[in-house]
Amino acid sequence: MEWALYITTLCFVWPPSLGNQPSDWQWQCGAIAVCLAWLNLLLFIQKFSRLGLYIVMFKSVLKTFIEVFLVFFILVVAFALCFYILFQGQENFNTIGISLLQTMVMMLGEVEFINIFITGKAQVPYPGVSYIIYSAFIILVPILLMNLLVGLAVGDIETVKRDAFLKRLGMQVNMISSVERKLPLWFRKRVFKETEEEHPYENLSIFTKVTSALVRLTSMHEPAQSTFGIVRPTGNEYRLMHLSSEITRQKSRMRLMGVQLDTQNRMLRSMAEQMKIRTEDYEVDAEDEDVEDH
Repeated sequence: MEWALYITTLCFVWPPSLGNQPSDWQWQCGAIAVCLAWLNLLLFIQKFSRLGLYIVMFKSVLKTFIEVFLVFFILVVAFALCFYILFQGQENFNTIGISLLQTMVMMLGEVEFINIFITGKAQVPYPGVSYIIYSAFIILVPILLMNLLVGLAVGDIETVKRDAFLKRLGMQVNMISSVERKLPLWFRKRVFKETEEEHPYENLSIFTKVTSALVRLTSMHEPAQSTFGIVRPTGNEYRLMHLSSEITRQKSRMRLMGVQLDTQNRMLRSMAEQMKIRTEDYEVDAEDEDVEDH
């Protein structure tokens, strides 16, 4: 899209061939360039946090709409050709192209009943067949087809929203990577570092190093002291107490997870029984329960 935008913009600003005014083809290129510029802005906004989510969702819905519409476009072509044959005396259907565009406009609900059958009644040579095909068009296209397209496009909006969030994060990563690649090499080497090394004790004095080492040794081998009859645990005892509390906490979590898994297993088995689904795991569990009962 960006290349098309650049080309049409250059064609529009190119020196005019006749006089001081741009020629007709340049005005057309200018109109296309303006449209592509705003669309490009819309695609650029999708990489940002809040507004970008809805733009990515719009793209997903548009993709689904186009895929479904391409399948049912055959139905639109069929009715457009029928209207061209039946109403070719009217201006709205005098050519195949205009008939196709008019049929697509009629899809949106503008069925043109008065203009076709009341105002242009004299130009309807086959009224019986025309009424039948026109009624079938109203039922199949504006009612059924359009509601189907809308339902398929926005029916799974939660899935579209979740996928749009992940796609937006991927777009942000790609944008940052592309910006980093465009930076000069000397700047990247100066700012971005692949590894980072830290030596916290490198600039300390010898006295500080020796003192810290003695403190660590005394804290490791310090016996328990009593103050007012209260025994103070050593550093190793503190670590053991913390480790035992952490093990107890993990045991309780595992016990809770086991209860939840058992509950989910019973729910799934009851659902399988209601739906009359039998699997190998279900048969193995049933045999285990029979053995436990005996």
